[in-house]
Amino acid sequence: MNSLSLFFLLLLLIFTTASAQESGVETERENYTGSKDLGRRSKIDLGSLVKDAAGDKNDVDSLDLGVNLDSGLGILDAFFASFSMILVSEIGDETFIIAALMAMRHPKSIVLSGALSALIVMTVLSTGLGRIVPNLISRKHTNSAATVLYAFFGLRLLYIAWRSDSKSSQKKEMEEVEEKLESGQGKSSYRRFLSRFCTPIFLESFILTFLAEWGDRSQIATIALATHKNAIGVAIGATLGHTICTSVAVVGGSMLASKISQGTVATVGGLLFLGFSLSSYFYPPLLFDEIPDKDIHSWTILISGLARIGSSSTVSKLFRKMQTEGVPPNQFTLSSVLKLCSSKSEPQIAKGIHGWIVRNGIDLDVALENSILDVYVKCGAFQYAERLFERRKERDTIAWNIMIGGHMRIGDVEKSLDLFYRFPFKDVASWNTIIDGLMRKGYEGTALELLYEMANKGPTFNEITFSTALVLASKLSLLELGRQIHNLVITVGIHNKGFIKTSLIDFYCRCGKMEKALMIFRKIHPLHSNSLNPIITGDESMTEVVAWSTLISGFVHNNEYENALQTFVSMVGDDIGVDKFTVTTIASVCANVGSLTLGQHIHAYIHKIGHQLDFHLGSSLVDLYSKCGSLEDARVIFEQTSSPNVVLWTSMVSACALHGQGHEAIRVFELMIEEGIKPNEISFTVVLTACSHSGLLEEGCNYFRLMKEVYRIKPGIEHFTCMVDLYGRAGRLDEAKKFIDRNHVSNQSLVLKSFLSSCRLHKNIDMGNWVSEKLLHLKSLDAGSHVLFSNMCAANQRWEEAAKVRSLMRHRGINKLPGQSWIQLKNKVHVFVMGDRSHPCEAEIYSYLDALIGRLKEIGYSSALDQVMQDVEEEQGEQFLGYHSEKLAIAYGIISMPSGTPIRIMKNLRVCTDCHNFIKCTSQLLNREIIVRDIRRFHHFKNGSCSCGDYW
Repeated sequence: MNSLSLFFLLLLLIFTTASAQESGVETERENYTGSKDLGRRSKIDLGSLVKDAAGDKNDVDSLDLGVNLDSGLGILDAFFASFSMILVSEIGDETFIIAALMAMRHPKSIVLSGALSALIVMTVLSTGLGRIVPNLISRKHTNSAATVLYAFFGLRLLYIAWRSDSKSSQKKEMEEVEEKLESGQGKSSYRRFLSRFCTPIFLESFILTFLAEWGDRSQIATIALATHKNAIGVAIGATLGHTICTSVAVVGGSMLASKISQGTVATVGGLLFLGFSLSSYFYPPLLFDEIPDKDIHSWTILISGLARIGSSSTVSKLFRKMQTEGVPPNQFTLSSVLKLCSSKSEPQIAKGIHGWIVRNGIDLDVALENSILDVYVKCGAFQYAERLFERRKERDTIAWNIMIGGHMRIGDVEKSLDLFYRFPFKDVASWNTIIDGLMRKGYEGTALELLYEMANKGPTFNEITFSTALVLASKLSLLELGRQIHNLVITVGIHNKGFIKTSLIDFYCRCGKMEKALMIFRKIHPLHSNSLNPIITGDESMTEVVAWSTLISGFVHNNEYENALQTFVSMVGDDIGVDKFTVTTIASVCANVGSLTLGQHIHAYIHKIGHQLDFHLGSSLVDLYSKCGSLEDARVIFEQTSSPNVVLWTSMVSACALHGQGHEAIRVFELMIEEGIKPNEISFTVVLTACSHSGLLEEGCNYFRLMKEVYRIKPGIEHFTCMVDLYGRAGRLDEAKKFIDRNHVSNQSLVLKSFLSSCRLHKNIDMGNWVSEKLLHLKSLDAGSHVLFSNMCAANQRWEEAAKVRSLMRHRGINKLPGQSWIQLKNKVHVFVMGDRSHPCEAEIYSYLDALIGRLKEIGYSSALDQVMQDVEEEQGEQFLGYHSEKLAIAYGIISMPSGTPIRIMKNLRVCTDCHNFIKCTSQLLNREIIVRDIRRFHHFKNGSCSCGDYW
């Protein structure tokens, strides 16, 4: 590269950067002075705690927080960047060959001194030019220009490497240099003038090296590096690199020059320059570094801002750096850092900062004391927190509330209540903290008593109090109390605030009053008060998003799935921001209705709006696909989700259990434990369910013991129910009864209903009578239990007893839930009940079904007449069985869907034995996959067999 090209590149650098205005740094000045005493009203008597904190090895000074945040990434970074750049640029370059050839003819020391002198002069000039540019142009723009130059040189070198013939090109270059030396080119008037002061050899080496280096790629790279990296590091690295390269050239001579491939060197250099370009682009300089004199105000503003966005590592580094630069942090700086530690649960850093405060004799005002107390409480260091709290001379309201909330958070309700009653000056935040904490921990009754006490003699309710009271009323199903609170917020005049409106919508949704919830929702958007799904046309706000999300959640809570989907469509259509809570809620809708197509659309929409697949969304999508019959898709989502937690693992175990893959569920459960994920009570519920569905009695008993003895989880009703179902399905009815008596759960209706189902499955009427009497005594003999016992009697042809049970049902006004099956085709759901004749295609359905049953009988199918629960003739019994709802749905699917397409149907009850046999034979006869989801699990029918192995 010659002088003209150097001039062109310098112009490019200047015009590229000078076209933009120099960037400035806006710094907000807070109304305090770094050296001013900030009104400290007390000093803390730490006692032994001071000794502990000061002696803690995990303090700030002992933590590795001293990383230099200079935008150039420090002297070492600049040194290595410059050093490596010179090595790959100079090996085999023209200056390298000049030194090698001259050393073959002249004394090496003179050649080396002349070449190095020229290179050092050029390095100093290049570095100085690189440092002048940032003083004229902002570092942001010089960094951008450097990025472009690095990319240019990298691509240029790669191009040279691609076009070069290494041996011939290097030979040609050596010949050219040889010719220059022979002809004496470079012996200009400058040389004749300087020859009086230097030897001819020295001068020749100096001039030839200087002319060869002028405009060379290493010089331009040195200028670019010096614009945004440490100048001293660049200069030292370049000088050392030149020294090594020139020394190698002089010592090695032409032998080394002839061995190194110029193409290889160009390739390495090109890749290095492209690496510099990417580094400059992705790691630009901090604008904060452009502030010439950074005082405590500047440091505190930056640290506070980074603390608010949760950048803990950067805050820690800045906190250390401001001390190394001689700027001592004040109380505001320390409070910001401590608040970040509490939000990120980093107790070791907090202890280190506390130790630094103690060692440096920093006076503690009340605000800083509260920050220290808060970080210990939120990080779980209650031993430190309690000692701090008890020894404080002045404990304000914030300190009391921190301790009350902290003990409530870890479940120490008794201690929290004790502190609350000891607190002499309770404010509204104190009442809100204790009431909300009690409600969250399951003490709704106590929370309600305190709410009444607060209303009678406590402070005036604020917005948070009203919101908490509405949640409490909904949890206790106290509709009248909620209405009174609603009237009160109207009286106070805060009913138009968004926070209160969304709380009211949530309350009425949870209480099942959707019309009332819609009325409040329409008041938020009065232009659409006549529409079920009003449209928001104004600016999007958090209140709008929460209102829409709450309404959708309310529809789901009340099983109004169609309205939930319609509302979601309106929300998306009107560009209302959809948060993760909403998409997980709507994913549960797709899972509940079993619509795989709709679920796939929701999944695609989640990708479209850019939500990351974390464990919240991952577990929702795993649940969606598993309940829609696609276990493989659920497994793919599970494997794609980053950082799976116990919720996601449990969802995957549940998916396997739902599809009858008990061994796979156990494998996933064991893998979860191997990965260090501690299973919770729900995890054990689903693995026990998997064992029950697959008849894995021994494995189920082992997991029940593991839960109690190893993980110290107290079994709940769900675990006892799973174990009774496990024994009962395996035919161990006597052991199931002993288990019930041994664990004192004979008064639990869920356990007894599961046992009654097993009695019916194994036709044990005597045991069934015992269970029915227990349920009758508990007044828990609902429709399902009546039907189970009646069917059990009918299956054993004890028609009189069955008739008595059904008569008792009619007398008590108990109605049997009718069996329904449905299939979705072309975005429309078709619902069938037994003997249904209301479908538009009923003639085709019944005609095809009769013909199909006839063909199935030819291959061995016969009606299971023991499933007829009425005392009728055999022919009539076959008619009853022949037109069950799932058979009608399957027949419609066969005549409506292309051949080979899997048929997916849903049923609200357990599939009966006759229908199970019918579907197995149909899948074999038609070579068709049929997927049935009943109330308990999935059945995948294929080639005449079912995934459940006839164990369901």
